[in-house]
Amino acid sequence: MMCLNGIIFDLWNTLVFLPQGFRLRERIADYSGVPLKTVQEYMRLISSVRQDFDFSHLCELLYQENGLILSSSNRQKLSEIYDETLQLVRWESGACEVLEELKRIGIKTAVVSNSTEFSIKVISQMGIDSLVDIVALSCLSGFLKPDPRAFLPVIDKWTTIDNVVVVGDKITTDILGAKVLGVDVIHYNKNAPKTALLEGVSVTGIVNNMNKLSSLLEQYCSNLPSAKERSICNEN
Repeated sequence: MMCLNGIIFDLWNTLVFLPQGFRLRERIADYSGVPLKTVQEYMRLISSVRQDFDFSHLCELLYQENGLILSSSNRQKLSEIYDETLQLVRWESGACEVLEELKRIGIKTAVVSNSTEFSIKVISQMGIDSLVDIVALSCLSGFLKPDPRAFLPVIDKWTTIDNVVVVGDKITTDILGAKVLGVDVIHYNKNAPKTALLEGVSVTGIVNNMNKLSSLLEQYCSNLPSAKERSICNEN
């Protein structure tokens, strides 16, 4: 894998996940009575603004613009939901081990995600910030994937996109974002091979378990031009 200049991971449903029915947007919708689709739109909105537009701001905006009164008891309950949801975040199978292995062998890694400030806390809580070199969230950069500018905090530091691979689960953000950026992409799809990509969309590889990523990356490196020479140079 030493042929790689870096690996960019998506965050949600690639490295970490929340059980179905316990995602923050779902729990907000259930409690507030605001339709889930509306809550999703508001959360997408704050994903692309500065991080100090936090959860309390979201609740105020959501209630106000939907004709609801945000009482002190509402605030307290929503805060409890936020904290409870944070504790429910789990690693995708094999994801932590993959990050630890990549760190151990010296492969540069980054996380680029369309996320609210909730993800900042998740990354800290799960120790992801100690396992990857760069974290670039849309609430910090102001850009949402597939916009290539979402990747700029990473590319500016790495100074190259040569032999950089993106690993993610969503076709519309991760895969298309990588295509626009001009790098190869590995699709993390827990349902593979039951589900297929959209017609005309190609990827370097597909894994349904993060434990399989290392072997796929080794195969990827073996197919790169002069991969052997690069590996020898890096080992020396």
